[in-house]
Amino acid sequence: MFAIVGGCRPCFIATPCHFIRLLSASADKALLSKLRRTTGFTFSACKEALIRHNNDFDKAIAWLNEEAVRRGWDKAGKVSNRALSQGLLGVLQHRSNAVVIEVNCETDFVARNEQFQTFVANLTETVMNEFKSPTPAWRERAARLGKQLCQHIVGMNPRPGLEITEPNANPEEEQCLLLQPFFLDENIRVGEHLMRNDMILEDFIRIECGQDDSTVTCGAESPNENITSEN
Repeated sequence: MFAIVGGCRPCFIATPCHFIRLLSASADKALLSKLRRTTGFTFSACKEALIRHNNDFDKAIAWLNEEAVRRGWDKAGKVSNRALSQGLLGVLQHRSNAVVIEVNCETDFVARNEQFQTFVANLTETVMNEFKSPTPAWRERAARLGKQLCQHIVGMNPRPGLEITEPNANPEEEQCLLLQPFFLDENIRVGEHLMRNDMILEDFIRIECGQDDSTVTCGAESPNENITSEN
């Protein structure tokens, strides 16, 4: 890559070439792991340090220490341990969707700052704009799977909770819901059926007529797309 200025000879631009060299180089995995443990800096920073210095461990450490001072990594690490007891909640609703975001800070002085309030408002609006509602096909599939899970829970009576334990040697005696053979296809487990449908069971409650309320409990696990089935 070159640029011609005022009829002068071609002048090569170093920055793009240096960037290409960084992209084409690679960090030694063993040194990367060692550097990460030694310095405590992020994986990406350690990788960049090794690539910049051709996997020279000592030079990589020196560069990381210089960057830590220049970019304030040490200061950021100390600040991250402070209690953030103040802040704002960003709340926004549009049609059937709603967003609630909590942004914390150290003092109420910051929370009352106009720039901070604008930041929270913009962040909340951005999340709302980027949110993608489930498609009708997904909703239909989720409803169908929810009904199937309800039928399974009623019939198989798994123990409360979603904690996965050691599978029972006899599948017919399995008490963990996610490990139980699925009642519509005993060749797969409930957890596998959920994975095939890109769903995660977040919680379930089984209520039986005449049962003591104190024994009704529920289990909760995992973020991500989820379906809650109640029966």
